Amino acid sequence: MDPGASSRPSSSERNPFRCYDGRFLLEVVLVSVALIGIALVVRHFPRGSPARFVGAALESLGFAWMFTRTVLALRSLDELQRHIHLIAIAIAFTLTGVLVVSLGFFEKAGMPRLSWGLWLFPSMIIVWWISVVVLDRRYR
Repeated sequence: MDPGASSRPSSSERNPFRCYDGRFLLEVVLVSVALIGIALVVRHFPRGSPARFVGAALESLGFAWMFTRTVLALRSLDELQRHIHLIAIAIAFTLTGVLVVSLGFFEKAGMPRLSWGLWLFPSMIIVWWISVVVLDRRYR
């Protein structure tokens, strides 16, 4: 038996997403369901109505809560895993910024305007997730 084997972290300790446990996932699902419910209710009100603005404020608060909760969950990770997430977030921020600016240049050149409002943050999350997986493998 390898004498260093006992000091190796278990697979659960090496999981770069272990800070997002079942409770966290349940909270995110509940907030997501609430956001969908709010969107479904307020769409029956006319654009510009007070109900639409209240709905927009509630949706914004829900998203802000999820984002804050996501960042706070990272505190439970060790220093290396936090470093991996920091680099991954920087990569996601940079690549998404390049994409949005590039699309702006193409729109000025004549490409049809794309509505990025609801796709910007999910794009960042996907790039962040992929970056964490790639960086975590790199540091193994």
